[in-house]
Amino acid sequence: MRKEKKAKRPVKSSLPLPLRQFLSYLFTGGSATIIDIGVFSLLISFDLWYVAALGISFVFGVSTNFFLSRGFVFKVYWDNWLTQYTVFTIVSLNTLLANLGLLKVLVEDFGWEKIPSRIVSAGFIAVLSFTTHKLYSFSGTASERG
Repeated sequence: MRKEKKAKRPVKSSLPLPLRQFLSYLFTGGSATIIDIGVFSLLISFDLWYVAALGISFVFGVSTNFFLSRGFVFKVYWDNWLTQYTVFTIVSLNTLLANLGLLKVLVEDFGWEKIPSRIVSAGFIAVLSFTTHKLYSFSGTASERG
């Protein structure tokens, strides 16, 4: 006797879409943050001023985050990817400023080391980053955006 195989159905998550997206964003954002912090750490090891190191590492982190978020988290593709990337970058500047402010407080006011301060600041910024990108960078559909 031969058993027939049942077709596998895709696993459907019982989690609401925003929560699934946030968890995915933590993974992709975490990957981008690892790149960001890696570049930051490398630049610090060359005695670059930590504010300049943050600005340079930001470019690497935001680019990684954009492409991962666009492809794996939100799956919203505007007709013009460069316009979407520009909006993403502008929105990301808000998180950069929040990151810089928190980093400055931790390093200069609390006397923490720079790299642990950067790791802590990244954790606090994750929710702000997800929310603003969901509302602005990945809102609508490709047909709604130019």
